[in-house]
Amino acid sequence: MAVRLIHMSDIHGDFEILDRSLEVVVKSKPDVLAITGDLSGEVFNKEETGAYLTCYNEFDVIHSQVMRVKEGFIGYHDAAQSLIRGELNASDGVRDVARKYLEFEMMAEGRKLAQYREFKKRFDSLDSKIILVPGNWDIVGIDEVLAEENIHCKTKARVNELGFAGYGGSSDHPNVLPLDLCIPFSEDEGFIYLNKQTEGEEGAEVILTHECPRGSGGDRHGGSWWVSALLYKTQPSLFLFGHSHYPILGQDDKSQCFISSPAERKLPCFSSE
Repeated sequence: MAVRLIHMSDIHGDFEILDRSLEVVVKSKPDVLAITGDLSGEVFNKEETGAYLTCYNEFDVIHSQVMRVKEGFIGYHDAAQSLIRGELNASDGVRDVARKYLEFEMMAEGRKLAQYREFKKRFDSLDSKIILVPGNWDIVGIDEVLAEENIHCKTKARVNELGFAGYGGSSDHPNVLPLDLCIPFSEDEGFIYLNKQTEGEEGAEVILTHECPRGSGGDRHGGSWWVSALLYKTQPSLFLFGHSHYPILGQDDKSQCFISSPAERKLPCFSSE
């Protein structure tokens, strides 16, 4: 049975463009709306961004010192909490920086979740099945709102017997997003997981990643070797990706797979049967 699909990516919280794109979705009536990451966008205004970066640079030095004391890795969030709780000897000034860092983290998380709730409101009004993976601008809290739609590192989704598997995120984290909010990412994990999900007769025929194959990122991103290796190893029927903001639609010469990456801020969206 044929499956009609529309592919979007890298919306970056631009709800004006999203709403115009969803007009195409409503008219086209696809079975699936697939989104390959970076749903959410910036959360700080210009003044807040400057203040956050100043705070981050100060706390980054403190964080390194905390790890030396702890003799091992500790995340920024946990390091700040340890300082505030008085578990480590520190001056009031150091604790003030830790509190300020956590305030920015909480602000960023709250605003990201607000964006996801706006996405959820729009998705719930559609008849199409929504399938997505997060990008490097998305946060770990995405499943608080979009767990049903998010297939990142989860069991395959199926639509009309067509299987979908996805691994989102990227090692390319925005410097204006607190690191502990970023989606945990591992090239090895992504390759192993998606390779397994495509095995056998019941394996996924459609793969979603946020990162793009090497050489497909235009001038913005060079692309990732692990994605290229996955593409050639698994050879799915359709490979959807984002991140590059560079439009691609066609058949890969080596793998013979159909690949798609939507153009940034372009309409209409890619649609295929």
